[in-house]
Amino acid sequence: MLKKDFFKIVKNTLDNKVAKTRDMKEVDLLVNTFLNTIAENLEKGEVINFLGFGKFKVIEKAARTGKNPRIGETIQIEAKKTIKFKPSKDLIEKINPHKKTSCKKNKK
Repeated sequence: MLKKDFFKIVKNTLDNKVAKTRDMKEVDLLVNTFLNTIAENLEKGEVINFLGFGKFKVIEKAARTGKNPRIGETIQIEAKKTIKFKPSKDLIEKINPHKKTSCKKNKK
C-alpha cells in the first residue's frame, strides 16, 4: 500500500464516521503529524504501544562479522539501531481468524 492509498482510506473513513468536510490536505496533515510523532518518539528511544495493534521499539544490534555474498570476503558490519514491531494478540487474531492465540500454558 502506498502512502497516497493510505490517505484515501483515512479520508473515506473520516468522511463516513466523523465529518464530511475533510479534504485531502487535512488528511495529509493528520497522517503526517501522526507518523512524524511516532518517528520523533522512536528517535528519543521511547516505546510506542497501540493497544489492540502492537508495539514499536528501538533495539540496538551489535557489531558483527559478515560475508560479502558476491566475492565471499569477510566484512565487519557496524553496530546500529533498528525498529522492532511486535503485533498485539488482537492483530494476530484478525489476520489469522481461524487460529486463536493463547498466552496460557498447558496446566496438568
